[in-house]
Amino acid sequence: MQRDHYKTLDDFLLDPSFQEWVREGIDNDGWQTWMQQEPANVRLAREAYSIIAAMIISPMKISDDETETALSETWEKIHNINQPTIKVSWLHRILKPVAAAITLLSGAGLIWLLANQATAPVLTKVDNKEIKIIERNNNSSEPMLVTLEDGSSLLLQPGSQISYPAQFDLKERKVMLSGEAFFEISKNPDHPFLVFANETVTRVIGTSFRIRAYNDQPEVEIMVRTGQVKVSAAHQEADGTVKEIALNPNESVLYVRDEAVFAKPAVASHTSELPIEQLYFEFKDAPVSEIFETIQKAYGMQVHYPLEVLKDCYLSTSLTDEPLPQKLKIIVESLGGQTYFQINDDQITIYSNGCN
Repeated sequence: MQRDHYKTLDDFLLDPSFQEWVREGIDNDGWQTWMQQEPANVRLAREAYSIIAAMIISPMKISDDETETALSETWEKIHNINQPTIKVSWLHRILKPVAAAITLLSGAGLIWLLANQATAPVLTKVDNKEIKIIERNNNSSEPMLVTLEDGSSLLLQPGSQISYPAQFDLKERKVMLSGEAFFEISKNPDHPFLVFANETVTRVIGTSFRIRAYNDQPEVEIMVRTGQVKVSAAHQEADGTVKEIALNPNESVLYVRDEAVFAKPAVASHTSELPIEQLYFEFKDAPVSEIFETIQKAYGMQVHYPLEVLKDCYLSTSLTDEPLPQKLKIIVESLGGQTYFQINDDQITIYSNGCN
């Protein structure tokens, strides 16, 4: 079973069936029997059980004082766990189904959840530092563009979710993915970009790649388009090491969740149907209309620009390994004059009085 390989508290806290068993008593995967067998990692499972159970709130049966005490004790447990800041994301995942809006004020800090708004930030304090976590859910039938504060961008596929801080940490840029997304990461060697997806961690400096990590699927797949990507399991091996796989352009790897092993296929098991992975952004003396048309196809966004003003403008440029905001910045700076762009929802607007 997959849970036999769980090595961290996070593994249990993020397991949907484990959460369902604790919160609702539905034990389809035999958690109670498994824990009675005393496996090696049962201590972590019991600790995770206590944390989730302490967050279950029933206003009809529990007084305000009891609720305050339970949440305060839970927050204290979380503070005693020596885990990185990204754990705020699993805190949100666990608390969100419990209450539509909770305000907790205790000695440990302040938690403010706006659970009814899919894109509202979660305000919390970790180590006395306020962290805002933004969660984006794509409930549509089309890919959704998400831009991050560091200039990176991603196309979030339907039925997928991404969680990320409004402002990245000084050392690392961390996000959490459930589902599928195509990433284009802004280059910053001093601040690696990490994607946590099920039991895997994908680490890059600046590149483009796709991750498929659905909770109900047995495998996680990482496919690289440009640059180099390093993928590792979220848990340590028995000897304390962490196995890491390096992927180059057009390479992919599978992580088999039940067996907690990597399997590197000769060919990616899922052929990409995303236009952004099939199009190339190398242009030589190309009319800007062609460049904007390519961007429109790749990102599924309408590009509005003054056709008559820019009809005689041509560019030679390479935009292959750049996030969407950087692509647009290069284009408008190359055109010169009073040219700038705006991204609003599902459309891009180019303003210009002509090119140099």
